[in-house]
Amino acid sequence: MDVTTTAVGRDTLFRTYESFFTNVQFSGNFRVVVTIDHAYGISAAERKRSIDYLTELPQRFPRIREVVVEQFSRPVGLAKALSVLISHATAPIGIHLEDDWEILDRIDVDGLIEQLDRHDSTAIVFGNEHVARGGTFERPDEQADLGELVRLVGASWARYHLPLCPHLHRTRRWAPTVAKALAETDELRCPDDRIREHIIERGGWARHNILWTKKILARDIGRDWLSARAGHKSIVPEHDHHQLAKLPLTLPEELPRARSAALARQSASIMPEVSTRLRAAADDDGEFSYPILLERGDGALVWDVDGSSYLDFVCGRGSVTLGHNHPAVTNVIRDRVARGTALSLPTPSDLGVAELVLRSMGSTGAVRFFDARAGALRSALELAQWSTGRSHAVIAGPRWSATTSDAYRYVPLDSAGSELRLIEAIRADPPAALLLTASLRHPISSELAEHVQAACADVDALFVLDETFTGFRVAPGGLRGSLGIRPDLCVFSYGLASGLTPAALAGSLELMRRLEDLPLMRTEPGVSLLTLEIAKATLREYARADYYQRLTTLGNALIEGINTAAVTAGLPALLSGYSAAPRLTLPGPWAERFLTATARRGLLLRRGINFLTAAHSETQIDFAVDVVAETISAFAPELRASAW
Repeated sequence: MDVTTTAVGRDTLFRTYESFFTNVQFSGNFRVVVTIDHAYGISAAERKRSIDYLTELPQRFPRIREVVVEQFSRPVGLAKALSVLISHATAPIGIHLEDDWEILDRIDVDGLIEQLDRHDSTAIVFGNEHVARGGTFERPDEQADLGELVRLVGASWARYHLPLCPHLHRTRRWAPTVAKALAETDELRCPDDRIREHIIERGGWARHNILWTKKILARDIGRDWLSARAGHKSIVPEHDHHQLAKLPLTLPEELPRARSAALARQSASIMPEVSTRLRAAADDDGEFSYPILLERGDGALVWDVDGSSYLDFVCGRGSVTLGHNHPAVTNVIRDRVARGTALSLPTPSDLGVAELVLRSMGSTGAVRFFDARAGALRSALELAQWSTGRSHAVIAGPRWSATTSDAYRYVPLDSAGSELRLIEAIRADPPAALLLTASLRHPISSELAEHVQAACADVDALFVLDETFTGFRVAPGGLRGSLGIRPDLCVFSYGLASGLTPAALAGSLELMRRLEDLPLMRTEPGVSLLTLEIAKATLREYARADYYQRLTTLGNALIEGINTAAVTAGLPALLSGYSAAPRLTLPGPWAERFLTATARRGLLLRRGINFLTAAHSETQIDFAVDVVAETISAFAPELRASAW
């Protein structure tokens, strides 16, 4: 009998095989066939332990006469690995096991083979807790009782299920059905779903007559394994960004720009905003620094349309937090697109993302999602006006957060005495709300946050903290967590869904319920299902223990290395601010030349705020420091003479 398994080299395989071969009762012998794909960041050492274990299986269990191991040189994904596995199946009867199941009780294989023949079935699936949840085997109108076995009928969701979870099968039926399903259906979808739909389309339910054991014989241990690693289910080929921590190719002294220039000219004639976006990417102050049109990104690298590669610290102006083409994002996009992106009614994703946001804040309450930051801020301020009966609000923070409306008073926080003026503005004429935007240029001190919170409480004004850029970047729970403050409402945006800019408004359940009474909410656009799925995948990645610490560690190394080079050359420190989002200061007249020089060396920076991502590596940080040090050396005399 063949025992076939698609594996990734993780240690769950040990539990799967130990529990199976300890519990199985069979009068014949076994031939074990295993494929090992690259997934979930399994190290080479861990894969080797799995291979050594497989090699020793015949010594551990003498009924195993042969072990065949197929290793792939690169990630291929579950479907392709399954196709290779099937090609090795030769025995008339086989058992399929994935590498993340545990067998819970004795399995009489000889008895099951007799049942397979008696009922002319393609497969007998071992009952498991995952499929049994929700009473799958308990509803009388959805099952046909066959003694120790059951056939699912009627409206049962698993009626057409020929699953990859542990089962006994007739190879000459099972293998061609699976192979054909994988050949004819969407390769980006889950193989289980593809096989099920193939059976439905071909009317194969009666032919296959799939049976299940009533007894729960197997338990899914892969979900707990993924949860412990804060991982995501991998169906399609994936890669590990830390393994892709490459450096840009050496560029010529003069950057190739032929295609960039042609596209820029064409765009300017029909899309003037393209030039604006280029300037914004290059410089907070809107000065044009390098004429680059980017075409793709992978990890921490980006490529322009002329084929030059760069180490990226612009990172979508902060929206890209995990790195470009991160598997957590790309996998969920492929899966969601295949299952529909606009389902008209709420889905479990709404609830899932809301729970993850609240969990990251270490808070209870409620969350509302918006397609952009502006909608969340507008709703927060209107909610404050409606709740307090007051007509105006105070807005404090960087100048780009200001508004020209008479209903808002703007207080900048970028000069001496500005903090005192803010407290006076709150107490002198109590507003409906204070909207405090957490600036990456001028970090908010814990003293200011506490004074603002106290002032708002004294005059019954709502304290609204805008963490568009600091949330999910500077610390778990953003500044709310790191400063130990409790604003009435929090706004999150960049970093909520890596690569996108939706927004979330969070607050107490009592306060958030009042949003439904606002006329504005009837017209405020919601967030797409695809965006919510990306947000869910992103927030799960942040749950990895080292995400925030990694950004801080790499950011500190970047700041220290570049500032040391600057001071050594007789210049002021160039980087300041938050470790995960350091601010680059350059004299205006030299910014364009300096940034173009770093771009020629393969480094993409901007004057103003730059961003670290989960994809950056220590090697890449060293590369960035070396490039900036070389550029400082080339420009040092002119920079020392410039006004800072």
